[in-house]
Amino acid sequence: MPSVEDVFCNTKAITEIYQDPRKVTVVEIDLGEVVTATACAINLPTNTAATLRNLTIKRKALYQPTLKLRTIMEKEKPSAVCMAENAIGSIKNHSFSAAETLVQTWISKYGELRNFYRTRKFKQLIADGKRSRRGEFDVATNALLKMIGGHIGKKRDSDEQVLFAVGLGDFNTHTKLSSLHTSFGRHFINKVTEKIYLQCITSI
Repeated sequence: MPSVEDVFCNTKAITEIYQDPRKVTVVEIDLGEVVTATACAINLPTNTAATLRNLTIKRKALYQPTLKLRTIMEKEKPSAVCMAENAIGSIKNHSFSAAETLVQTWISKYGELRNFYRTRKFKQLIADGKRSRRGEFDVATNALLKMIGGHIGKKRDSDEQVLFAVGLGDFNTHTKLSSLHTSFGRHFINKVTEKIYLQCITSI
């Protein structure tokens, strides 16, 4: 995705993309860890006060399908599978010197784990979980598009002038839950591109 400097290198570049820059609605989206996306939409209509809208999308909300899937999977696991996983433990809890023991334990339990994780029921749970995750991302994407009067099922009108500026700064997470800012950002950009709402640029 192009950067601000590449797209708008000078005043002429702005007017080549937007006939009247004063009528452009700008949506700035800052991606983060606990709050996956913070958005601010502003338009500057001629001779009237500016309109400002704010929206936050929290990681906790986007994680609900994943957390529910984990709960269902734990209930579906046979006791033998639970015992096998407990015997192996977490890789993080093993030292390098204990690697050989870990591998031997994993090999001895492989058959039990494979019989469960390769079942049609388990694969269906995984597929349902992925669909639910995409659905939750679509809800969040729709909320962002509503800030400019759009939605996922609507293509941009020819007279609409919209600019999405997405901050793509990288950072380290400090919680047990992985950050969703990268996957959600990619999902949002793909959806917005499909509806021809772009220009979509990186602000960082």
